[in-house]
Amino acid sequence: MKYIIGFIACVVVLTTALYIVLGFWDISLFDPQYLTNTYKTIGVIGVVAILLILIVSFFFKANHKGYDTSKGNVAHPQK
Repeated sequence: MKYIIGFIACVVVLTTALYIVLGFWDISLFDPQYLTNTYKTIGVIGVVAILLILIVSFFFKANHKGYDTSKGNVAHPQK
């Protein structure tokens, strides 16, 4: 999951940098409104993803199936 979030963050940073650099040269490939709508869409997708992760982890959590965690840092099978 952290790789997906990192990838999206990199894309957002690179897109913003591209827009700024093209603005230096007075090149307009797209309307600034598209960039704003893109950021809003990424924000909504991020919030929904976090909510889904919280809901799934709350309702479908597994309680260390078949392992005894009291024997140190490494989980050992129960005997």
